Amino acid sequence: MDDLKKLYSELGFQNIRTFIQSGNVIFDSPLQNTHEISLKIVGILKSSIGMDVPVVIRTMPELEEIIANNPFKQEDQSKINVIFLNDIPKEVNFEKAVAAKGDSEKFAINGKELYIYYSEGVSNSKLTVDLFEKCLKVTATIRNINTVNRLLLF
Repeated sequence: MDDLKKLYSELGFQNIRTFIQSGNVIFDSPLQNTHEISLKIVGILKSSIGMDVPVVIRTMPELEEIIANNPFKQEDQSKINVIFLNDIPKEVNFEKAVAAKGDSEKFAINGKELYIYYSEGVSNSKLTVDLFEKCLKVTATIRNINTVNRLLLF
């Protein structure tokens, strides 16, 4: 994570902090356009490690909105995950996801976020990020709602 912080510093970002070992990076940027920021990060990761790594960015106000919009607030929050989509899907086809969904699992999309209630836990579900990327034709990453809350406080 120290190497990751150095790369972000090279891009001119400030107040860089990493949170857990899953690639969560909190930083301040003089740039306002998150798409432009994402492209810069993808570029430096490609040049430094030789891999195309998808980057999904949310601002702190967006994270606050994501928490506020959680449609499953009445459920056990440790079983709620948010799939962050890199873009609003142009095509929404949940047939495969509905077929894979367990009886008590729920999911709901709101803009660039997909909320999932994993009643039996993530590891016991067929509702994976890969499945939703195929259904929505977008790049995505997943975080537990408690992690999203902690990012806001970090």
